[in-house]
Amino acid sequence: MRSTSLSPSPSRGLRSLAAGAAGTALLVAGTALLPSAPTAAAEDAPRAAAARATVTFAVEDCEGCELRLHQVTERGDRWVSWSSKAQKVADGEATFRVPRARLQGARLSVSAPWEGHTGYVTMAVFRYGGTAAGDDVSFAEARGARRASGCWAGPGATSSTTIPLVVRRVQVDGVRGRTTGTIAYTEQTQDWSLPMERVYRGVAGAQDIAPCTQGG
Repeated sequence: MRSTSLSPSPSRGLRSLAAGAAGTALLVAGTALLPSAPTAAAEDAPRAAAARATVTFAVEDCEGCELRLHQVTERGDRWVSWSSKAQKVADGEATFRVPRARLQGARLSVSAPWEGHTGYVTMAVFRYGGTAAGDDVSFAEARGARRASGCWAGPGATSSTTIPLVVRRVQVDGVRGRTTGTIAYTEQTQDWSLPMERVYRGVAGAQDIAPCTQGG
């Protein structure tokens, strides 16, 4: 899969987000066709529960915004994309319960109701250039950033975590000129993965979901 910059560009249509969602639906449908094994399932239940993690993004002033997690992994000579179900922000929160392995090198897309025709999907930033894990990030600092990582290293051994997420409307270059877009970033720099990519005044956007790599 072709890696793209996080810098918003309206020049091409969206592709990978829809493909990832379709791929997830196919996997679920395929799983339903497998023969059931009640005994094995019962034995594996505690292990399966331990392998999952709950992630809550706390978001102010973004009721109805849709968040979705994405991951691209390499299997042999091909790239495999995964996307979670979209979660709407309600009462200031959006919660995901997904396999822990899906959170290693995950990206987060944000769809806000105020967005114009930007030509890309807004992506959340987990680390801006010049910050370290645990650093607080102000709006002014975010807007002054030129490089960022949209890759989250994951929650580690924690089974449940809450991450404050800033989502604000900003003006961006859209398909037909200036329009309303979104900047999204974590209030505190998270453990992150490479790559660091170019952003436009702190705004990260993508038309393809690119893979993340270890390190950071």
